[in-house]
Amino acid sequence: MAVKETDIIAVQQELDELEEVAPMRLIADDTTAEALTRLMYLNNERIAIYSTEGGIFGNIAGRYSNQPNMDIYLKGYSGDPFSDDRITRKHIELKEPLLSVLIYLQPVVIEQVMENTEFVGRGLPARFLYMWPRSMIGRRKYNVESIPEWRKDDLYNVVNRLLKIPIPEKPVVVELDSQASKLSERFFYEVDQDILNAPSPEMRAWLGKLHGNMLRIALVLHCIK
Repeated sequence: MAVKETDIIAVQQELDELEEVAPMRLIADDTTAEALTRLMYLNNERIAIYSTEGGIFGNIAGRYSNQPNMDIYLKGYSGDPFSDDRITRKHIELKEPLLSVLIYLQPVVIEQVMENTEFVGRGLPARFLYMWPRSMIGRRKYNVESIPEWRKDDLYNVVNRLLKIPIPEKPVVVELDSQASKLSERFFYEVDQDILNAPSPEMRAWLGKLHGNMLRIALVLHCIK
């Protein structure tokens, strides 16, 4: 059977128009901003970064590019549209990128983040919630109990139920009832007063996002429930 050149070109065009399919990814770790953007593009514009080290901040500061690149982190916090147009890469457009970040940092890394004037100036540290747990030294146990299977099952079931929630074409609006609205308003004014008395611009920036962050946590708990 003879194959014409036009047939080959037609088949190649069909192949070029096929949408790229990749295995689903939920979590990333040591990634550059460019790789993170692509991961989000391939995973419905959503992904989480979980890490026990703070190397990601070195990547953001320009470890591999000699130039800070934090736009996807800033926009992934609030779901703002993101577009990546580079000569050497395929155009990527994210309409509502959503990024979750959980990092266990050493105190020295936090100090370096806070001392980075570009990080602070663009509000990157203000987008995180911080927890400094009490040291367990002197109260540690040599023999640690394993996590019960029923707790593992509970976590597995919750995560599965959350993943089964269909992603809507448009964001779903969740409204506060009257009691929740009053609590939210009262908390808003409390935070607003704290901003006035904040000891530094960094703390004012962080407090400026605290009310919104609390509403995010409330929404997550609502979805889990």
